[in-house]
Amino acid sequence: MSIVDNQKIIDIITNANDKFIQVEDSEEETFLLYCNLSNYNSADDVIKRQDQKQQELDLELQASKLSQEEKKLFSNGQYTQNDEELSANLTVVQNATTLTKKGVTGTVIWEASVFMSNWLLTYKWWFYGKSCIELGSGTGVVGMTFAKLIESQHKKSASSTPSTKETGFIVCTDQEEILSNLNKNLQANFSKSKLKEDHETPALISTSEFPWELASKIASRDTKLFPFVSYFPEGPDTIIVSDCIYNEHISPVLVGAVKALSQLRSKHLPPTLTFFSQELRWHSVHQQFLSQLLDQGFECYRFNLEDDSNNAGKFHFSPATQLYVAWLKQE
Repeated sequence: MSIVDNQKIIDIITNANDKFIQVEDSEEETFLLYCNLSNYNSADDVIKRQDQKQQELDLELQASKLSQEEKKLFSNGQYTQNDEELSANLTVVQNATTLTKKGVTGTVIWEASVFMSNWLLTYKWWFYGKSCIELGSGTGVVGMTFAKLIESQHKKSASSTPSTKETGFIVCTDQEEILSNLNKNLQANFSKSKLKEDHETPALISTSEFPWELASKIASRDTKLFPFVSYFPEGPDTIIVSDCIYNEHISPVLVGAVKALSQLRSKHLPPTLTFFSQELRWHSVHQQFLSQLLDQGFECYRFNLEDDSNNAGKFHFSPATQLYVAWLKQE
C-alpha cells in the first residue's frame, strides 16, 4: 500500500466541497461555533467527571462507517472492498488526584481525545506510514490509537516485514511529571518489542519530555534538549494535539511549538500536517488560539460536523468538540 502523502491530503481537504471549512477569520469562526453551542445542553459532562474518577478504564474505540464514495475520496483511491473499519481496545490508567495541581490535566481522559481517536481510525489512510509527534499526550489515548493504527498496517503486509520508515511511528510527549503514568499505559497496551528502539530505528511508540517554552531552540537539533529530534531528520509528517488549549497563556506557547516542529520539515517535502481536536470551553481562549495559528502563517481548516455527508452523528459527539487541520503556508 502506497502512502497518501501530505500534499494529496491537502488537495483533498481544500477541494472536498463542504467536508472541511477554511478558517480565515478567528472572530467569525468562534462566533459561529459558540452560536451552535448555545443551543446544546450536554449531559456528557456528568459522564466525563465520573469516568475521570476511575483509576483504570477500558476504552473501546471504533472507526465510523464511511460510504464507498467517502472511502475512495479519503484513501486517494486505495481502499478495497475488504477494507474493514478499524477498532482499538485500550486499558488506560488515570490519576484524578493530580487535577488539583495547577496546570496539570494530563492524567485523566478527556472527551476530545476519544473523539480524535475515533477520527484517526476512520480516516486511517492519512496516517499509514507517517512519522508523528504528539504534543500534550496525557494518558496517551490518542498516541496509542495512532500506534494501533500503524500496527494494523503491519498486519496487512503479509508478504514481508515492512520497515518502520514505511509503516510509521509516533513519539508521545508531555511534561516530565506526566511521563510516568503515560509510560505505564504504553506498557499495558504494547509488547516490549513495540516499545524498543532497534539500531537507532524508532520504536513504534515512545515517550519524551518536550518543554514547549524551549521550542524555539529546536532548529539546533540538540538531542540533549530534545531527545526525539533525531527521529525526524526531515521533520515530522504529522503532529497531533488533543485538547491542550484551556487558558489564554497556553495558545502562544503551543502554536510556537507546532510552528518550530513544522519548520524542521525538509523543503522538498509537502508540509507537516497538524491535527487539533479541541473541546470548546471559553470563547476568548478559542478565538485567541485560532488567531495565533493564522498570525503565525498557518492555513487552517475545520472538519465540518454539520455536513450531512460527513454524518457527524456517527462520531456520537457534541458540537462542543471540534477538529482542525493546519499547515504552514509555503514561502
